[in-house]
Amino acid sequence: MLALVLSYAGIALVFVHDFSLSGDGLWLGSALVFASALAYAVYLIGAGHIIERLGSMRFTAYVMTVACIACILQFLVLNPLSDLQQPARVYGLTVGMALFSTVMPAFALAAAMRRIGSMQTSMIGALGPVATIYLAYIFLGESLSLVQFLGSLLVLTGVLMISLRKARPAA
Repeated sequence: MLALVLSYAGIALVFVHDFSLSGDGLWLGSALVFASALAYAVYLIGAGHIIERLGSMRFTAYVMTVACIACILQFLVLNPLSDLQQPARVYGLTVGMALFSTVMPAFALAAAMRRIGSMQTSMIGALGPVATIYLAYIFLGESLSLVQFLGSLLVLTGVLMISLRKARPAA
């Protein structure tokens, strides 16, 4: 529980650096981010039990199929079909992003939940925002504040606590 609290406190610190109470759509955006995080948490917790019954590959294939159908339906409802007329390069990049940024990570996530459990997988997933901060610093020249650095240390400490607990032999 302490590892979870440390990790979430760290994530909050990392993002508080850029937080502003001004701007249009702040409350709607905040509500959507919260709803997304809540839905993802429910997914992680519920998926562990379903993966045990179905297997990680089949579960992920079902989830990805449903998500794909939902995306296609949303596009068809919100956009004219003429929006599908794009250069070939756009389609190539789209396929690459779909495979390397969506499909492969989804299968890896399901495999991780099967092997180490939902709780440990979600804790390790907390490294994503921290990695993004450091990659932006290294490759994009973004600044890294003391608050962001301390927040990332809290996240890393929480993940390390879970990892070490899992690695310890049973008494």
